[in-house]
Amino acid sequence: MSADGYQWDRFVADASDLFKDVTDKSSLDDDWFILQLGALAARWPEIPEAKIYFNDGLGPDIGTGPVHMPQKLPFFVLVWTLAPGAVLPAHDHPNYSFCTLGVKGEVRIRNYESTGSLPDYHSTQSFQVRKTKDQLLTPGKISTLTRHRDNIHQLDAGRDFAMGIDIGILHSKDEGFSYLNIPDQETGSLITSNWDSVLTRKVRG
Repeated sequence: MSADGYQWDRFVADASDLFKDVTDKSSLDDDWFILQLGALAARWPEIPEAKIYFNDGLGPDIGTGPVHMPQKLPFFVLVWTLAPGAVLPAHDHPNYSFCTLGVKGEVRIRNYESTGSLPDYHSTQSFQVRKTKDQLLTPGKISTLTRHRDNIHQLDAGRDFAMGIDIGILHSKDEGFSYLNIPDQETGSLITSNWDSVLTRKVRG
C-alpha cells in the first residue's frame, strides 16, 4: 500500500474513469492519457498478483506476466522482472502507448524515435533512429512512450534485481513488434540501426 493508502482496486477504478467518454482509442490524445495514467500509477507502488513467465528467446533473466483484471478495461497491466545486469534489448511498440513504473531496483531506460519511415520487419535495410531520452528508473518513478514519440526503448538493469509495472493502451490494430540492433557504444544522438530478425523470431515464435 502506498503512503496515502492508494490501492490496486482504487487505481483500476480511477484509471478506468479516465476513459468513460472514449469510444475510439485511435483518436486519443496519447500524451494526455498516458501521463494521467502515470500520475495515478505513481501513487500506487504495490505489485498486483501476476504469474511471471520467462521467454526462451530472452532467457531466464527477463520475466513478464499479465496482471489478472476481472473486467475488460481500456488498458492492460504487465509486471516485469530483470535479474541484476540483465538487458531487455531495444524494441518498438507500434500503435501502443505505455507508462512504466519502477517498483524495485534501478533500470536505465533509453528511448529512441525513427527519423523517417521504417522498413518492413523482414527487411535487412539499415535505418536511422534518434535517441530521445536516457533515464534512470527507480521505485516510484515513471517513464512514458506513445505511438507518436519515444516509441522504441531498451531497459538495462543495475546491479540489483529490478521489477516494474507496464500500463499500456492499444490504440488500434496490434501490428506486432521487433527488436533492433543498437550499438553498445553510441556516438551522438543519431544511430544507424536495423531490425534484429533473429532475436525477434526467437521471442515471437
